[in-house]
Amino acid sequence: MAEHVLGAGSATAYLVAAPLILGTVAATAWVWLSPRFDLAVRIAVTTAGILLMSPHAMFYDAGLLAITAIVAVDRLGPRAAPVVAVVWAGSWLQMGAETFRFAPLFVLVVAGLGILAMQAKSAPTAASAAA
Repeated sequence: MAEHVLGAGSATAYLVAAPLILGTVAATAWVWLSPRFDLAVRIAVTTAGILLMSPHAMFYDAGLLAITAIVAVDRLGPRAAPVVAVVWAGSWLQMGAETFRFAPLFVLVVAGLGILAMQAKSAPTAASAAA
């Protein structure tokens, strides 16, 4: 995304992308190292993280986020459904990417993951739900 907006090979694009990639790596590592999350959540977060970090991800690669959406709806229930539905419906804006000069799907995915992360933070853990 940074190269698309700021120019391929641009030093500014790399300066913008580097902290975002490092943050994504750190968040993904935290999910894998935390005992709070099970394998399904770890895989869902990793799938989303890989797509966000990849410099060559295309809009059709976002189909892999179905894994993340399924796990979110399974774990968060009705709270996740509206977010998943809005991201899916908004993904149709991708057809106007050339007109907009950016990928709307990227923005929707980042926003959707952020909202789901905030909801997951307030959700009970698997251990506390079983108790």
